[in-house]
Amino acid sequence: MQNIGNRKWRYLKKWIILIWLSLFLISVFTILNQLNKSDNTENNQNKKIQGNINSNTWKNSINSKLQPKIAKQTIIETNKIRDIKKPEYDFFTDLSITKYISNTIHFNDLQYEPEDLITLKWEHLINQKSNSKLRKIALENLENMANAFYDNFKTQIAVVSAYRDYNYQKWIESNKTSCIRDKFCAKAWYSEHQTWLAIDIFETSDSKSFLNNKQYKKYYDWLQENAYKYWFHNTYQKWIDIDWYNEEPWHWRYLWINLAKKLKENDESFWLYFSKNK
Repeated sequence: MQNIGNRKWRYLKKWIILIWLSLFLISVFTILNQLNKSDNTENNQNKKIQGNINSNTWKNSINSKLQPKIAKQTIIETNKIRDIKKPEYDFFTDLSITKYISNTIHFNDLQYEPEDLITLKWEHLINQKSNSKLRKIALENLENMANAFYDNFKTQIAVVSAYRDYNYQKWIESNKTSCIRDKFCAKAWYSEHQTWLAIDIFETSDSKSFLNNKQYKKYYDWLQENAYKYWFHNTYQKWIDIDWYNEEPWHWRYLWINLAKKLKENDESFWLYFSKNK
């Protein structure tokens, strides 16, 4: 009897264990199934969201082509740039080819002197002062102009004055009786000759005497029509009320070709252009 009871108890224990394992496995499968459904739902939602994003992006790209949208900050910065008027040429740096000088505007450096001065020694130039010098780029263009001038007149351009440093200009200012300061003669530190870009040719007397000379008048007329091709400009041509100095038909200044051409086309002196574009 005891053996029968023990046998029944063993069978009962097995069934209890089997039932417990079955319940455990069912619980595990149920949990995994729920997790799987949750993942699928989330993936479907993500796909739907991504689809909406792609659709909106495509629509926005189409709209952006039709109606470009610019950030407010970009608009503000663009307007700031438009409001800043940048001069086309550098009128204020001493070394600039287009440095502007008048009897009220001087060099930044009192003793300014360039480093690339070359003595005038060319076939069709007469250097009336053996020490007359210009900057290399100005001298090369002056030689080209002198060649064309010679082809037309069979005469060399006579340079009576070119680069003058501060001390030499100071001497002229104090010793020349014909020098009427701020009308005919520039103060030291205020002279275009100190730019190493200006020359006086043939004779420096007065405008009336120069232009009454028939030969000089022909030279002047030719230069007025052709000098800009070689980047030269007659700086003082509108008299003192405009150019700050009396007319000087012998005084020619090297500039950039585009500027020299503009001045020629608009019949402007350097001062007129500077006053509008500084």
